[in-house]
Amino acid sequence: MTTIPHPAIMSLVMLNVPTEEAVRQLTEGKIDFPPNTDSFDVSTISRLVPSLFEIHLDSAKRWITDEAVISIATNCGGNLTKLNVNGCNLLTDAAFISLGKNCSNLQTLIAYGVGLTDTSITSLAKGCGNLTTIFIGKNPEITDAGFMELGRHCPYLEDVVLNYNHITDEGVAAIAEGCTELHSFSIQHCCHVSDVSIDVLIDKCLYLQNIPTTGSSITRPKIQQLNKLTNERYKESLMDEDCIEYCKGHLN
Repeated sequence: MTTIPHPAIMSLVMLNVPTEEAVRQLTEGKIDFPPNTDSFDVSTISRLVPSLFEIHLDSAKRWITDEAVISIATNCGGNLTKLNVNGCNLLTDAAFISLGKNCSNLQTLIAYGVGLTDTSITSLAKGCGNLTTIFIGKNPEITDAGFMELGRHCPYLEDVVLNYNHITDEGVAAIAEGCTELHSFSIQHCCHVSDVSIDVLIDKCLYLQNIPTTGSSITRPKIQQLNKLTNERYKESLMDEDCIEYCKGHLN
């Protein structure tokens, strides 16, 4: 059993987290920082407990700065698989560059509305090639150049949310061609995305079952075609699962 340093427990207790809950979170390696957390608290705990692999900072978004994320990347980098910085809009490129340099095992990044840029995305894509889930909506400074880096370096992506971004058909095509394992790809309110993107996604991403498109420039006939195809693919996947379960039950 992992021994948790007493100062780490007390740091969470001082943030009004009950002692039993603090011990549980730190022992499991999954921590959800409360709203009154600041970057100093995060830095202290990540230094004392580098085994943390799932960290949520979204509840404390008003106070989280680069210092917190850089400390997490530096201390927990090799172990970190999931990071939620939703709404932490005090962050800059420096935080995400540090993640790219230190967190090669990161699989899930939730970073909605945090001011990501092409520089941020390029560093993340090149350094975090094991990403399977990335939610980066409401980051309007990212251009197609940044999205193309995801296509080049993150082949395992399955679940992507790009809502309210300025991506175009060119950026979507790069992701579709490089991330063929996609299951869900949300481009809601991406007004520069057209029917061309849907054709590429259908052609390249054979596992794709969910493409939310509200607020995009995709036409109704194309949406109807898409809905029909994704429903068929979903049914096929269920049949495959049923077949696997049937085989398991009859192999013995």
